[in-house]
Amino acid sequence: MIKRLLNKKQKNKKITAERAVLTSLFVDLTDIVINAIVAFITGSVVILAETIQGIADSASDILIYVGLKHSKKPVDKDHPFGYGKSLYVWTFMAGVIIFGFTSIATFYLGFHRFLNPEEIRHVYLAFIVLTIFIITNGYALTIGFKRILDDGKIKDFLKIYKKSHFIETKTTFTLDLIGTFSAIIGLIALIIYQITGDLRFDGLGAMAIGITLAGLTFFLLNNIRHLLIGKRASLVIEKRIIDTILSVRNVKEVLDLKTMIIGLGKILVNVEIKVNNNLKTKQIERLMDRIKQKVKKNIKEVYHIQIELETPESEMS
Repeated sequence: MIKRLLNKKQKNKKITAERAVLTSLFVDLTDIVINAIVAFITGSVVILAETIQGIADSASDILIYVGLKHSKKPVDKDHPFGYGKSLYVWTFMAGVIIFGFTSIATFYLGFHRFLNPEEIRHVYLAFIVLTIFIITNGYALTIGFKRILDDGKIKDFLKIYKKSHFIETKTTFTLDLIGTFSAIIGLIALIIYQITGDLRFDGLGAMAIGITLAGLTFFLLNNIRHLLIGKRASLVIEKRIIDTILSVRNVKEVLDLKTMIIGLGKILVNVEIKVNNNLKTKQIERLMDRIKQKVKKNIKEVYHIQIELETPESEMS
């Protein structure tokens, strides 16, 4: 069933970054309204934690969307390689909001309720709402899942996730994963509360949600940190670049290759090559143009390529 659902992507258009972010935002805004009402009616701190998380997630989605739009600004004199990395800055800010505020606030509220337990009113209403949120967040989760997976195999998702530079989708995917896990944890906590009659499980559920928020957000921030510093492209893409260059006539060897992800689907490439010795200046210039054209044609992610002619150290004597 899951495979049939995911394989529909073969028949439909690719899921865009904007769709992934806006779907997550719509789900979060809906969650905020419903959670706030239910938290007031039931008095459950688990539902209150869900409300706070929804507010933080919505703010994060908005920041990511702003970063996504800003990253697509055209190049200018001060930004010759564009604004692609601004997406990482805005996304990092979104992560800090969740990690630095939401997780701590949620854990504190849960701990306070654990020490001062109160009875939950209309607990079955909380059950219904949490079940709905598992479904809605789960739907938003599949949107990000499909975009990250692209044409890959489901069993390889974790590997694809680690290598993917769709940071905006990875962020919203993580937010929706947090939302889904939080709703599941909250539902389990309230079911145990209902079965045992122990009022402290409402607080324990909120504390567990706070810990989940902190753990998954830390994982996300670590990914963004590497992109802000200047992460290289995947080994698969680097191999494709090398193979493409070597396929061009008169190129004898690729001596060195450096890559850096500079934005959504944009890679900066610096390569040192050795060419045949009998080439004249005009031939070398045409050769370098052919290399650039072929690399950009075969590897769509390559935004800019700088080629340098070098002689191997073994021949420098």
